[in-house]
Amino acid sequence: MSDEQDYNKVVREVAENLIDEMREEFKGGVTGERLREELMERIHQNIDGHSWIIYTHYAMKIVALKGTEAYTSNFGSEGLVKDGDINYPAIAFMAMEQDVLEDFGRLDFDPNEPTAFFEDEQADEVEAQS
Repeated sequence: MSDEQDYNKVVREVAENLIDEMREEFKGGVTGERLREELMERIHQNIDGHSWIIYTHYAMKIVALKGTEAYTSNFGSEGLVKDGDINYPAIAFMAMEQDVLEDFGRLDFDPNEPTAFFEDEQADEVEAQS
């Protein structure tokens, strides 16, 4: 398997696990901004400690595959270099975060949809009430 295939598999696993975890925990009890904030916090936690971020070898692979666009679009060029070295973990973190968020779309999951974490029956009830 190529580095890109390995990375894409990791991103898909992170996205799927987050969706499953959030659906199981919240089951429609929390919606709106609070739910989105919780999701973003969990994305950060899952990515921040991931081996593809904390091990320089993997972080370098992400940067080689994805470049610096996700980082620079959020922070500009400030911080790309830290203590004279390329800041691979920070750059890789932003790339993986962006890819996980994009993967939600490929999984037909919209965290901005108010019924995103509802079971199918609950979502149907909420939509019928609207």
